[in-house]
Amino acid sequence: FRKKNEKIKVEFVRLTADKYKAESQPTAQEMQDFYKANPARYTSPEKKNLTVLVADQAKLEATAIPADADLQRMYTQNQEAFRTPERVKARHILLKTQGKPASEEAAIKAKGENLLKQIKGGADFAKLAKENSEDPGSGANGGQLGDWITHGQMVPEFDKAIFSLKVGQTSDLVKTMYGYHIVQTLAHQDGGVRTFAEVKNELATQWKKQRVNDLMQLASDKAPAALQKDPAHPEKVAAEYSMQVLRVDNFLPGTVVPELGPMPDFDQAVTPLKKGEVSQAVSSPTKVALAMVNDIIPAHPSSFEEVQSQIRDLIVTNRSNMALQKHANELMEKTKAMGGDLEKAAKSMGLETKTSNEVDRSGNIEGIGMASYLSDGFSKPDGTILGPMGVPDGGTIVAKVISHSGADLSQLGAERSIIRDEIKSQRARERNTLFETGVKDMLIKQG
Repeated sequence: FRKKNEKIKVEFVRLTADKYKAESQPTAQEMQDFYKANPARYTSPEKKNLTVLVADQAKLEATAIPADADLQRMYTQNQEAFRTPERVKARHILLKTQGKPASEEAAIKAKGENLLKQIKGGADFAKLAKENSEDPGSGANGGQLGDWITHGQMVPEFDKAIFSLKVGQTSDLVKTMYGYHIVQTLAHQDGGVRTFAEVKNELATQWKKQRVNDLMQLASDKAPAALQKDPAHPEKVAAEYSMQVLRVDNFLPGTVVPELGPMPDFDQAVTPLKKGEVSQAVSSPTKVALAMVNDIIPAHPSSFEEVQSQIRDLIVTNRSNMALQKHANELMEKTKAMGGDLEKAAKSMGLETKTSNEVDRSGNIEGIGMASYLSDGFSKPDGTILGPMGVPDGGTIVAKVISHSGADLSQLGAERSIIRDEIKSQRARERNTLFETGVKDMLIKQG
């Protein structure tokens, strides 16, 4: 209980390597010396200059415009696909008899007749459905049965009623296996073939989808052979197969070509190619691509100019981290020399101190993170200097314990059962681990 609830307050300084980057910059000579001392570290891998042909689904869709004659032909050839059966939209009120005693049926029927009388007298059907219908799917929706209903979707008695009513007409009580229904037909559509005008947009979508699929497949099947046959004219091949031409220089395996996006198979297709060879076509969900190797730049030692920025960054990172540790240690020594006055020591070094709120072991301290990083502070007296200690974001902390506040033992009773369960769970996990280890060791020993 004490461990969970005791708290500390700390004063702390957070140092970061970024603060020391300015003093960590290398000279040009130091970078040259590092480059000469580490030649194997800076080698440029083999690269390839490529001509890439791409079929892009989105761009093909934007340019694929069907003629009315094409759509009319599709309509004529596939009229049966646009035949619709007779269908209705309807709503109902259900008073269930299913699952209820037979002795209640007369009362249920009487209630149905009363509701029917109200509806035929002008009452609000939807309101009565919400208040009385026992159909969980439609009752809350005013009895609405959703989209179009065709013959055979409903039980026979219900089917007969909705297809025999005129639009807006209400049935008498309809008895089915579920109970008594009051049915009203809201819309009716005779069976027949939809007109060209009604389906033109659907036809256009189908035509465009099929056209783009055909173009993508044609590019995949035919473009590689066409480019192999005429490698000097990739633009001509691209035009023939509705593709784009890209120039990709200094291609490395693992490089993502922006116009292609992630396409792992492209790497595998290009990697083994020699100069002048053409890859097979590879696909992603929306693109087809193939490549021809124009030139190969062999692996070679990187020039100093190529890697100068990398060397500078590496030296700066290493030096600023060393400076961070040096200044953190200096802060510790100055604090001790000044009698534990962390604030005074920090000011002398141009650093800022912060003070935390009271926090327990499971809490968080803004600027540090989890209080567990300062776990030693809970068992050390006020005035103890802690650190230097690293925190996950790369900073380093030097801290001073300002105060402790003990747990309020009067609250132990309220938490006793929770703590007992935590201890039991912890011991159970420990014993389970011991048991598993023991069984495993015994089985190994027994062969």
